[in-house]
Amino acid sequence: MLNLIKNEYSKLFHKKSTYFFLAAIVLFIIGISVFTKFSCNNNDDIYYSSIDQELQYATTETDEYRDDAYIEELKLAKSLDYTMQDIYDNSRWESNALSDYYSYLSSINSFDKDGSSDLVNSNEDREHYQKLCDTIVSSLKDNDWKSYIQLTADSINNDGHTKDGAKLLKDTYENYLKNDIDPDSNTQKYSLISNFSQYDISYSDLLSTKKSGASYDETEFNTTESNYLIAKYQLENDIDSVIYKNPDPQMSSYEPYIYTGNAFLSLKRCINATIIIALILIILAGTTVSSEFSNGTIKFLLITPVKRYKIFWSKFITFLTYGFVLTLLSYVLTVLLTIIVFGTGELSTPLLIVKNGSIIASSGLLHILSNFFMTFGAIMITAIIAFMLSALFRNSAIAIAIPIMIYLGSDMAVSIAQMLSLDFVRYTIFANMSFSNIVENSFTFFGMTPIFSVSVIAIHIFLFLFIAHDAFTRRNV
Repeated sequence: MLNLIKNEYSKLFHKKSTYFFLAAIVLFIIGISVFTKFSCNNNDDIYYSSIDQELQYATTETDEYRDDAYIEELKLAKSLDYTMQDIYDNSRWESNALSDYYSYLSSINSFDKDGSSDLVNSNEDREHYQKLCDTIVSSLKDNDWKSYIQLTADSINNDGHTKDGAKLLKDTYENYLKNDIDPDSNTQKYSLISNFSQYDISYSDLLSTKKSGASYDETEFNTTESNYLIAKYQLENDIDSVIYKNPDPQMSSYEPYIYTGNAFLSLKRCINATIIIALILIILAGTTVSSEFSNGTIKFLLITPVKRYKIFWSKFITFLTYGFVLTLLSYVLTVLLTIIVFGTGELSTPLLIVKNGSIIASSGLLHILSNFFMTFGAIMITAIIAFMLSALFRNSAIAIAIPIMIYLGSDMAVSIAQMLSLDFVRYTIFANMSFSNIVENSFTFFGMTPIFSVSVIAIHIFLFLFIAHDAFTRRNV
């Protein structure tokens, strides 16, 4: 048997197509890494209208829609030679300062327009907000981030924030001041602080609504809570990059995980290299038997004193082990290139899962590895189908084309079946090829379980191999 496997590998590596496909995998992985690095370094190319254009649009609005606070914010930004991108980039303290300036001006304008005498301390509040505006203007003109950070820290209270969130924000801002840390020196961290502040306010509001017994959107609450807990975990543990389960149920089916680090975003994109591996293995499996018959070389194998079943299993073991090694080498190459391009700083990136209101942290690297090999599972099932067809038909084109269509179109076919309520599809291999669903216990059809799915896969693989084995050992030459 071992000699037969060696012979199969020898034939495999005597084919020019083998080296062509290997080169394609390497070039694809290199291309993805370089593209991710390039795109991350060119985020400044995102188009924004100019401040003059935005001012012209804002000032021509009718009185009903005119936002005087926004106009003043634009004027201030223009006087400081800022761009629209500077205004919207919350990784910079200047952007947050402008946002606060707008918020305080809006409050002042609301007092002025209302003119009601029943507003408690409205004049005092107006003066208070005006002082805040003046402080922000002074901070921006003098490029004095310390005064703005101090202002932000002093303005934080439990009103609008959770108790834990307010303390965490105050401690973070005080750490900036105490250690003289310029926010622009670590824009990623400062962006996280800004996001956490927004998540905390939203979560506090929804939490109060829930405790009061008033009606609330449970999906919105769970999504906001997840965002809050993840951002809180990052701040408390000083972690810039994380991988986390997408809390948005509408998006999680398309993007089940969110990658905040550039290195792991590159690793995630390189998982797409498995489609090339899938094509290689389908072609190999689809030709490994049929080509022997079509080329007439099967006669040379059968005249040897070797049982047919041994020849059959040697071919199967060859493409199975080759596929595993190819997937493993692709993963190793992907990790090495990511380290070369992005460094080792993100390798400790954790995977965060929110469960029952708490964070469960695990290895992000193992998460990526598991994704690689879960895709390998679907590839091998498809390759086994190709192997079966190769044993049944002399035409290699059929043995290749049908599995490729299955691999590329099975998800769409299952989705259509679900929409049409064709529940019997759950018993087919196509509805059970997603190993990620098995691991996460998340299935398309109601009633499916990991044990059920694994059982369906095992039964189908047994049938595929039985049919292939029977066809190969009984076929006349």
